[in-house]
Amino acid sequence: MTRVRLALGGGDLEFDGMLRAMERAFGVLRKVQDNVLGPTEASRVHWLLVDLHPGSATVELEARPEGEVRPFLIDQVADAYVQGIQRWAQDDRSSPPFFDDDALTALRELAVELGRSGTGELVATHADAPEQPQAIVQPIEAAEPPVEIERPAGTITVRGSVIGRIDAINLHERREATLWDDLDGARVTLRFPEAMVERFRTALRRRVEAFGDVVEDQDGRPKHVRVDQLELLPPDEDLRPLVDLVGLFPGLTGEQDSTAWIHEQRREGGHG
Repeated sequence: MTRVRLALGGGDLEFDGMLRAMERAFGVLRKVQDNVLGPTEASRVHWLLVDLHPGSATVELEARPEGEVRPFLIDQVADAYVQGIQRWAQDDRSSPPFFDDDALTALRELAVELGRSGTGELVATHADAPEQPQAIVQPIEAAEPPVEIERPAGTITVRGSVIGRIDAINLHERREATLWDDLDGARVTLRFPEAMVERFRTALRRRVEAFGDVVEDQDGRPKHVRVDQLELLPPDEDLRPLVDLVGLFPGLTGEQDSTAWIHEQRREGGHG
């Protein structure tokens, strides 16, 4: 079975920082897997946590395919992952095989997260290969302080996310993007660091979920988001038609207005 080992090199690691770094490292692996196998085959390969190394922040993942995914293709995923990180570490302007714009952006965001969390370098290893090839992602220190968001009277800042479509990006005076909220069609301003510029360019005209510090008005509607993570969502044609959902869960909101109910659920779930 194909195995990938992920190890963080820092000492006295904060647990939440370690989790964020591991999550981003695994996210890069999944993007490479999509590009090696294609979306259909990639969805049939799952990674299981099979080993935790005592005394260190090291985990070992094992690929478990469904159906008849050929083993040598899964090995190719692990090889492409490690070799691509090696090549990027030598020249971050390179485009390794099976690393598209999304994968390269995710890899850079991983390096920034390593610097922000103080977790030290991350070592990725193709653990079941004969020579156990390794690749190292070095932390990138933030070059600038976080973007500050104005907080008008009557607003609060919460940790959460907003889902909608990005239709404009401004890179001149400050890095901002305009998102139209899926929930109520309101305009939301997204502000982001330099490290995420390419990620936002990729996301233009796309549906996304923007995670970060959300400034809400007194009614709980998001106004601004200081973004630290941006996820691309499936295009509209891949979504189930809204008409198919009408009446699917009668009485779900009780006596409450549906829009107010959605706002409440999103806040309770920590999504702004």
